[in-house]
Amino acid sequence: MAISQIHIMETLVLLLSLFGIDHVANGNVDCTRINSCSCRMSNTSEIIDLKPLSRSNEPRFNYTHSDTDGSYNYLYNPCQSFVTKVTGCTNQVDDTAVARVKSDQSSCATVGRQDKSTFVVQNGHVQVVYFSEDASVAVVLLLQCDMNLTVPEFSAQQDTPTQYSMILRHQCACPGVQCKDTGGDVTGSQGLSIGTYLCIAFLVIAVVYIVAGVAFMKFHRHAEGADIIPNHNFWTSIPGLVKDGGVFVYENTIRRKQNSYEKI
Repeated sequence: MAISQIHIMETLVLLLSLFGIDHVANGNVDCTRINSCSCRMSNTSEIIDLKPLSRSNEPRFNYTHSDTDGSYNYLYNPCQSFVTKVTGCTNQVDDTAVARVKSDQSSCATVGRQDKSTFVVQNGHVQVVYFSEDASVAVVLLLQCDMNLTVPEFSAQQDTPTQYSMILRHQCACPGVQCKDTGGDVTGSQGLSIGTYLCIAFLVIAVVYIVAGVAFMKFHRHAEGADIIPNHNFWTSIPGLVKDGGVFVYENTIRRKQNSYEKI
């Protein structure tokens, strides 16, 4: 969605919120607010519920972004408020949904409250709009439905000094889905674990070893048949070595222990 569209929608929602309107329709579809993290679709009566993503007394999401005035951490927790444990955080309310903390922890502020939220349907996407204590700041959370994503993807940034945008992609953003959160740290995308990197590195090394080895044996040593496999004798001897090792362990541990029991 273009930033200008977000700004227009935020302004509209801000004006409507002053009159106690808790949802904005797009065409014939809207999502009526149930609480700060769930709403009911008007066309299907299905519910979008972010509660499975919520954590108790701490933010579920922590995203770092370099804004025009420095690097900031955007902390967000759906449904339940949290307290930011930052020394310089003197501008935070009890009902925090979204907090913006300077990366050096010199300052922070609540930019969105749980009780000051409304739901918007814009271009087919449901958005949750959070407001600050005095409604001078708006935060738009764009929900992107992904039925297969159990580890959420989250990002946030500053659009203007009084407007922020966030994106949450997960199966909990889908109407009528009994979603779950498999946990793990969340950044801008679903990251790879150290084990995955090691597996990738191993596969790459193995492919390079086989391809380069076969080419060397084939074109440099003019080998044929099974001999083109690099270190052919070593690899063919591995099954026998494994067998010998197993027999050695059996003979020197399990069998010896059984013989000791028989003597007793």
